[in-house]
Amino acid sequence: MIVPPGVDVGRADYARGHSSSVGERRVVAVRFEWDPDAEREIVDQVVRSMQQEIDAVYHRHQGDPEGIVKDALVARLTTALVEPTLSTVAAAIGRGDRVELTL
Repeated sequence: MIVPPGVDVGRADYARGHSSSVGERRVVAVRFEWDPDAEREIVDQVVRSMQQEIDAVYHRHQGDPEGIVKDALVARLTTALVEPTLSTVAAAIGRGDRVELTL
């Protein structure tokens, strides 16, 4: 996990327990709610926690002529911000629930 311990990356809110027309399956609605100040702090903490890795890659590649470090940073940030919710969604899918994502 990239996010430092204790960092809250948002929460997944579930739809009230209503059933869908798809047999006995439940519909799980996941809504991402972000506090802009908290989000900025999360990104700052993630970037700080990755700084040594970024420096090492820059050193190995003599700068970043092909955008390697930028691409790696974007990928890692995306993983850090989304991963905690993915496990929740995966568990719902594993139960056979239909998952509706709203951003």
